[in-house]
Amino acid sequence: MPPEAAVLVLVHDWQSVAMPPEIIPGHVERALLYVEMVTRAGVGLTLAQIDQFALLAPPGGPRQVTRGGSLAGIERTMRSVNRNLYGIVTTEPGEPVASYLLEVGWLERNQAGRFTLSDLGASLVSALRSDPVQTAEPQGAVLIPGDEAVWETLTREVGSAGAGLLVDPYLRHAHLDWLSGSTSIARVLTSKKSFKGQGHESTARAVLALALGRLETKRPFELRVSDEGALHDRLVVHENGTVNLIGASINGVGTVLTTTQEAPLVAQRVLREYAEEPPGWS
Repeated sequence: MPPEAAVLVLVHDWQSVAMPPEIIPGHVERALLYVEMVTRAGVGLTLAQIDQFALLAPPGGPRQVTRGGSLAGIERTMRSVNRNLYGIVTTEPGEPVASYLLEVGWLERNQAGRFTLSDLGASLVSALRSDPVQTAEPQGAVLIPGDEAVWETLTREVGSAGAGLLVDPYLRHAHLDWLSGSTSIARVLTSKKSFKGQGHESTARAVLALALGRLETKRPFELRVSDEGALHDRLVVHENGTVNLIGASINGVGTVLTTTQEAPLVAQRVLREYAEEPPGWS
């Protein structure tokens, strides 16, 4: 796997969120471009020279520094607040890249025993210098108030999840028939927020249980209720793990303008794990 770059680490006990992996990490791409420039000049490099360039951070440029005055005091205070909030900021060293470039075939040794770009490496650099690849447009739909086809649109969007999971903290029991009969959703997660306006909590739970028992479906259909007050977003976890966001509760479809759209990749794992195992569900 590609070597890791030097990174800043905030020392704290909060759970970290992993960013999606890059095909070619930025520090590896930087080393490739450096070797390519030297190769075009007809000169080769040693592996140590490549690593030295890759691992050393370039010097910073000129910057304005506040000395004295009230603003300097505010700046010092903010640095102190950040240290208290996030802990000590440290720098972890990066990993050497030259051996990796050689092993994947992007470097080759010349007659002088030095290393230059191989044909494969040159092709890769050429691709990196070209226009970036256009990614597919995120999938989603607009749910417009008064649109006669709004429920058909939502059914198509939710049904595309297969035997997935719908999360709607405000979902009313009246929509269980639609979910079980018109979509392929197999699991539903709601919260006690859906009980608002239905009297005592025990009564609302009983009504929900009756509605669940009346469903005319032969396939597995699970309903969970979470006590977690932080549960707010509406989303659909697809059978394949993809997560789509729904801007409003199902209760508001047809009366409010909202959209459905695939969640950012960096958020999908967190949302999926939270939906699968929310605190305080029953």
